[in-house]
Amino acid sequence: MGGTRDQLADCRNQYDILVVKYEDMIQNSGREIRRIAEFLGKKVSDDDVKVVSERTSFKNQTSTKLFETEDGSRSSLLRKGVVGDWENHFTDDSEAKNMENIAKELYAKFGI
Repeated sequence: MGGTRDQLADCRNQYDILVVKYEDMIQNSGREIRRIAEFLGKKVSDDDVKVVSERTSFKNQTSTKLFETEDGSRSSLLRKGVVGDWENHFTDDSEAKNMENIAKELYAKFGI
């Protein structure tokens, strides 16, 4: 995993990267949409933010055919839209705890 951490550090140092966390989008999508727009050098109105927030909501994404498979079922790309649900997709608690520790370390190291 050290290689992945080093690659992330290299990318953040070499490129202009904005990190957006799912948890932050759920907590305050308007703030994050404005942050993304500012990063891209775009001005957005309150109405723009509202429209983007509504169109990109988990509820809206799951109601569209965009993520349906050929047989009409929903793609596994979209699960529940719940913060922390990733922990339920590991085979044991130690894997989830290890991943959580790695994420915390990376967040602290890179200020994300």
